[in-house]
Amino acid sequence: MASASQCHHLLVECDSEVLVSLINHGVDELHPLKTIIDCCNSLRRQFWSCEITHVYREINQVADVLSKAGLDTDIGVMPPPQVMPSLMTCVKVLSASDM
Repeated sequence: MASASQCHHLLVECDSEVLVSLINHGVDELHPLKTIIDCCNSLRRQFWSCEITHVYREINQVADVLSKAGLDTDIGVMPPPQVMPSLMTCVKVLSASDM
């Protein structure tokens, strides 16, 4: 979605400190999540810059809404409609900071 919106700089806020560490620091060849972590890092390289940081769930309202909505929706590539206003507000704010 960020790539399709032609965002060049991406800030990903994740409420899993362990996942942030795995993606930012890498894993060894035998790690069970190696393939997924490699895919995440491959996606990161599509942007001029991509920072992945840890935030607490209470602070990351979009992630909180997504996680709750995910319990009630089928898996897909687009976020549920109830999340789009919050998500697009975040995208606009970040896009404006690129200028």
